Amino acid sequence: MRARRAIALCVLAFTCVAGLGLAAAGDQPKVRPWLKLEPIVAKRLVLKKDLLDGLRTYLAARLTEAGLYRVLTSDKVTQAEVSMRVEILKLGSQCTVLAATRKASEEADEDVVTARADCTEDALVAALDMVVAKLSAADEPFLDAPREQGPDEGRPAKRAAR
Repeated sequence: MRARRAIALCVLAFTCVAGLGLAAAGDQPKVRPWLKLEPIVAKRLVLKKDLLDGLRTYLAARLTEAGLYRVLTSDKVTQAEVSMRVEILKLGSQCTVLAATRKASEEADEDVVTARADCTEDALVAALDMVVAKLSAADEPFLDAPREQGPDEGRPAKRAAR
């Protein structure tokens, strides 16, 4: 029993020391951009306001947990670097969750990801998880995404300027 405990303590100490060395040798942590998360809008289906608010709160938590953005949900926010609008569209028998981000300085250009799911509450939560996974798969948050990269390079597609 003592031997196991001693080994566990050694492993823990080694992990901590190695982690400190990697942190010192690595780059400074990136500062995540501020994101204004707009209220979620449902189109072609009726969803209760409390459900939409709950989905928005959940998405804000997941975006923060994934380390993508520092999320602001107040409608009075004006200093965010990026804004995100989320729509739930009923098309046929399924729903599509669409999340579009744009830099505050460029209103015409948007980065868009989508996820299809059934229109049930559980499926919509799973679709929001898929949206976060797609955003996490991008190399950088959209704030730093170069214009020349397209969807064939692992980033969400950029919509053309209007």
